[in-house]
Amino acid sequence: MEYRVLRVLVTGGLGFIGSEVARLCHKHGDDVHVIIRPGTADERLDALPAGVMAHRVDLTDLEDVTSVVTSHRPVAVVHAASSPAHPATPEERIAAWRDDVIATVTLLEALRRQPPQRLVHIGSSLVYRPSPEPLHESSPLAPETLRGVVKLAAEAAVRQWAAETGVPSVVIRPFSVYGPGADQGRVIPVLLLALRTRMPFAMVSDESRRDFVHITDVARCVTQVMSSPVADGRVLNVGTGIETSIKELVAVAERVTGTAAVTAPNSHRGTPPQRPHWCADPSLAEELLGWTAEVSLKEGLGMLWDMDR
Repeated sequence: MEYRVLRVLVTGGLGFIGSEVARLCHKHGDDVHVIIRPGTADERLDALPAGVMAHRVDLTDLEDVTSVVTSHRPVAVVHAASSPAHPATPEERIAAWRDDVIATVTLLEALRRQPPQRLVHIGSSLVYRPSPEPLHESSPLAPETLRGVVKLAAEAAVRQWAAETGVPSVVIRPFSVYGPGADQGRVIPVLLLALRTRMPFAMVSDESRRDFVHITDVARCVTQVMSSPVADGRVLNVGTGIETSIKELVAVAERVTGTAAVTAPNSHRGTPPQRPHWCADPSLAEELLGWTAEVSLKEGLGMLWDMDR
């Protein structure tokens, strides 16, 4: 039976995906609480809509996480907290295991004491083995990076917990998400900055391909999953199903902005992995939820360009 979510808890509430989910839930009229990192500056809270309650909590602290869960009693939990990027140092690699795996296990233990009606876990497409074909949820799992490995480990913890507790759970695997609030070191913000400043765009191989999906489409899929049982127990790819090379991305951005890019192919190592093919098969989300990506790459780039004018 479908229900309307009334109380929502979002971890990573000031992160790229978590903050957009929190805003959309609030727009729908939900009672939204978010968990954010301790030490978060007060001014960053201005990014949240008025009425969204923020809790500065270390997600590896079982007592504090349990306190938030038992006091708010969420109907749905969206676990969007994650390590910030591909780790490159010993400290960052250790932090990735803590922030993705230990934090997930701690949250799940807290939720045993106050089980929600549904858990939505934000995973990653990095768990898949590279393939020249669009990646389906049943495609082989063989992550090539540490970030992919810890994401897969966190997914495994969620599935085991769901099997034990019986709480309906869904894993979302987004592809290359872009939009307002993205890390400024990602390819699209770097490209738009280069176009705006007329500086060279240091790029990875121009034939590296990705499936770029707008953040609003990702958040819309998450909220649909939250309020419907049809995807319970499933993994869902969230992407457009369209593969775009970096060369093609530059061409679209040039048309949108009316600015010619100065490119320097193969001059940037980029974030791993750089693949000749990386594309979602999002047909299961469409079959179960009627969800498809609505924001085209041209539209998404145009919105970002206009925001900074």
